[in-house]
Amino acid sequence: MPGLGAVPECLSATVEGRIVSNRIDQFENFVVYIKYVDNKLFSLPKETVLNVQKNNQVIPQVLPIAREREVIFSNEDPHFHNLHTATGGPISFNFGIPANTKYGPIKFSEGGEVMLLCDIHQELRGFILVLQNPFFSSVDKKGNFTIKKVPKGEFEIETWHNEFISKKQRLIIKDNEKRKLVQFTY
Repeated sequence: MPGLGAVPECLSATVEGRIVSNRIDQFENFVVYIKYVDNKLFSLPKETVLNVQKNNQVIPQVLPIAREREVIFSNEDPHFHNLHTATGGPISFNFGIPANTKYGPIKFSEGGEVMLLCDIHQELRGFILVLQNPFFSSVDKKGNFTIKKVPKGEFEIETWHNEFISKKQRLIIKDNEKRKLVQFTY
């Protein structure tokens, strides 16, 4: 799910890329994001995001969002969940969600990694990655990603995964560029 900023098309570029590896064959829980963008160059999305618990799993397992976003948690299982965060993250909560109900919204204001756990169902685990700006993309199973409307300038682009070390690259988008290609190798 790519983030979208308020940068006009004529002043922005699309960053497309791929994560490649000889040892990783499923890339779907990776996120690629622009680490920092001046706050004057974008507006934050305001729509509420849905995080689902179904079949004792968090869907999506990794949910990237821009800071100040609100999330509603939806239990679509026929039983109770006790959803809480792991210690050390930018936000802390612990609440029960009865079967087939919703809880929230909860606003995520600070950036960082939020691990979601359930005390009742140990297999239920997920992450919310709260980012500084809306320039990010979840990576598909084949390792492809697209970040739209990235403003012109010099940035750091980074990967995130809960089990692999992040990779970083310098990203320069020039005035006349409409498309930028990036590759990360694991």
